[in-house]
Amino acid sequence: MIERERALVSGLLRSWVFLVFAGILGAFAGNYIASQMDDAYEAKAELFIKMGNEYTVPSALSSNDRLLIDVDLRVAINAEIQIVTSWPVVSAALESLPHPTHGTNVDSVSRLVSASNVANSPILVLSVVDSNSAWSVSFLETWIAAYLERRKELFQRTSAVGVLEVQKQQITEELAGLRAEIQALEVNSGTAAPDARTELDLMKLRDDALTDMLGNLHRQEIKLAILSSTADSVDVLSAPRLDPETKGMSKLEVIAFTALIFFMVAASLVLLRGILRQQSIADR
Repeated sequence: MIERERALVSGLLRSWVFLVFAGILGAFAGNYIASQMDDAYEAKAELFIKMGNEYTVPSALSSNDRLLIDVDLRVAINAEIQIVTSWPVVSAALESLPHPTHGTNVDSVSRLVSASNVANSPILVLSVVDSNSAWSVSFLETWIAAYLERRKELFQRTSAVGVLEVQKQQITEELAGLRAEIQALEVNSGTAAPDARTELDLMKLRDDALTDMLGNLHRQEIKLAILSSTADSVDVLSAPRLDPETKGMSKLEVIAFTALIFFMVAASLVLLRGILRQQSIADR
């Protein structure tokens, strides 16, 4: 067995010219590949998500006067990541700043952007990687703006504040109509039939009930305002910046890696040739 291994090593040494030639050929091939590659630059930004009433609607609208903030950080952050990387947000950003090559193709540009969070924190890290460094930084700024706008639209429709506004508007409109009817009945109360006076009393009771409901909604609105005073917003913790180092393999690394691949393939061929020769001799 040792003699066989020695013979294989000896065959490699005798083929050093072939191996060196393969390595040089690989270096030239790697240089060509590297010349066709564009350097990729990464632009990054960090956002601080202040969790607000959008994630505490049940607590904020409860009858309990205490301000209960019960936010599942993992669920909330995952929701924010889904929002920022969603098709409407990326599409809106591309409408404002198309990609130099891909234009407004959302599928292509979605591969260039990513969002993650710092572990156990409400901090989002947004990243854009592209060969055009200037576009990367500019698009990251546009992307953040589109995200903030989309987030505002979503939570305006679903947040507790929106629910309260709708309820207050409905009660206010009903009160306005009811009080107009009460005023009309009071003008004619002297000549009104007993049934009309009973109806007037019922309307006044309804007026009192609606007024109490409106006051309760107002108190809940104050609670949400306090809750949202330091929440329900996104702050740019770290403005978009360009990483000075390029992403991926450098051109020198590509050349070295390709040369190594060629060298290994050539060495494998030499060893295979030696093994087949030894097998042929053994079969004789």
